[in-house]
This record gives sequence, C-alpha cells and structure tokens, in this order.
Amino acid sequence: MGLLSILKKMKKEEREARILVLGLDNAGKTTILKKLSEEDITHIMPTQGFNIKSLVHEGFKLNVWDIGGQKAIRPYWSNYFENTDALVYVIDSSDRRRLEESGAELAELLAEDKLGGIPMLVFANKQDLMSASPASEIASVLNLEAIGDRIWQIQACSAKEGDGLQPGEARGYGMAHRRVQKGLRAACLSRGRSLVEIILGFGSSKAGSLPAWPSCDAALVGMANGPLERVRQYLQWRCRMKHFAGVACGIVRGGSLVFYQDAGYQDVDSKAKMSGNTIVRLFSMTKCLVAAAFATYYEDPDSGIDLDDPVSKCPMSTGWKPAAGDTLTAMPFAVIFLM
Repeated sequence: MGLLSILKKMKKEEREARILVLGLDNAGKTTILKKLSEEDITHIMPTQGFNIKSLVHEGFKLNVWDIGGQKAIRPYWSNYFENTDALVYVIDSSDRRRLEESGAELAELLAEDKLGGIPMLVFANKQDLMSASPASEIASVLNLEAIGDRIWQIQACSAKEGDGLQPGEARGYGMAHRRVQKGLRAACLSRGRSLVEIILGFGSSKAGSLPAWPSCDAALVGMANGPLERVRQYLQWRCRMKHFAGVACGIVRGGSLVFYQDAGYQDVDSKAKMSGNTIVRLFSMTKCLVAAAFATYYEDPDSGIDLDDPVSKCPMSTGWKPAAGDTLTAMPFAVIFLM
C-alpha cells in the first residue's frame, strides 16, 4: 500500500502516524473511515465533533482523525493540524453546487503553515451516483495541478460500495511517488546525464575551506514548472518531515544551486555517530527514488567516501573530499540519485 509505505518511511522509529480527514459535511468522511475499518455503514449520523480510529497494518499504527465538516465546525479544524503526517480531503462528487465551496475550503487548508508540504490524497467520493463528476473534472475545478508544495493525488471512490478506497491508498501516494522518480529520470535523459547532482548542506570550521555554490534563476536551468519541480516538492516535503539525517537540502545543476532549504534537523540516532573519526556514511531512505543522507565527518584526507549502502551507485564525484588541513563540523549533506 503506497500510503502505508510512505508513512512507514516517515515514521520509521515511532511505527505510528497521524492522518487528518477533512471535507465538507455530507462528503462521506465517516463512511470511508468505517468502510476501511470494516464496520457497518447502514446508519451513520453527521459528525458533530470528531471521530478517531486506529488502524493497524503489519505492525504499523495509523491514527485517523475524522473531523466534522459543518460550517459551524470548520473554524475549529485548525485545532487538529498539529503533528499531522498526511491529509485526506473528501469531496462529494455528486454535489456540483458545492464544488466551489469545497475548493475554497481546501485552498485555505493548503495555505496553513502547520499543513505545509504534507502529502495529500483527495477522495472524489460517491462515484456510484449517476450525477457524480469524474475525478478529472473535480481536479480541474479545484485547480489541483497548481499545487506545488506537496505530493498529491486524487482518487475516484465510492465509500458506500467500497470501490476505490484501497486503490486510493495504494495509487494515491504510490503514483505520486513514482512521478518524482519519472521526473528525475526525464530530467537526466533530456540532458544526456545518468545522474542529477543534488548536494546538500555542508559546514566547515573555517571560512572558505568549502566551495561556495553559485545561485541562479531556477527557470534558467529547467527547474521551474519542469520535470524537476516534482523533485523539489519531494525534497521540500522530506525536509519538513525531518527524514534526512542532515541539516539542509538543495539541488545543484550545471554547477549552480537551483534549490535550497534548511532542514533544521540532525539524526542523533544514526549509525554514523557525531564524532570526528567517522567518514561519510550512506543511508537509503526509499526504494522508489533513493534519497540518501550522508553524515559528513572527516578522518584524514585519504579516507574518501564510504558508501555504506550496497544498493548505491553514487560515484565519488558526487561527494566532497576534504583537502588536507580542512576540518568538517558535524554538518551532514544529502544526495538523491537514480538506482
């Protein structure tokens, strides 16, 4: 299941994730949740506050929060944003009159800082009804293609019949995840490269001992609205979710820095301990697109780079080998590359 796979990567240590389910009243949020829980859906009352369900799959716990969608309740949605790992937004596909209202509420949610960058799955519910709009039309009305700060997917479903719910979990995030991989591969092939260099966050104890990456307009190197835009979204999301054992994240193309974001995080429990006698160590973060975090430490000028992960094919040129006399601080950097 794609959603579970991503959440398992996100919450590897905790083995637990928090999913927030929102949408207008009568969209079918509670019905979807009960159907996934294999509960009876014959008599379902409108949610006046919130429901919490804990689903367990292969030892991984999903805490799903279903919040009421009535107008009187929506101002209180923000009380539930904290620590959300994924957003599920449910739409009544058969109620064309309220699509604009639903889109306006979704736009406000996407503007919330506490929900910034988290993956989103939109369920286009009630597809069993003759009046239902197709998911593609709903995506157009909601202007989902303009979303540029997160991984998202829309999935047609029928909570009543149970159709599209499991595929929504599998494809909703699985397809978005594969889209990142395809975008990166397309960007590589279009420039005759087998690798797009994505170098992140160095630090040094003395000024000038590390090379400075020149910055440039992302549009000049094909980043803006191009194949790598999905990669940027993906990196931004992983930074926010603190997946990297590093402190910064960026993309270097053609010798110029085209994307940079401070991750503000160090994995103190990683195998590479924060000491001066360890060399670079590689950690794979995902199977589809290998996101690896390097803990960069310095032993001696001849140590080079130790690729600790057997599946990696990252050449020496993507790492930075310190010159004699340079001393690195415990400042990791990360690299994303193709399998």
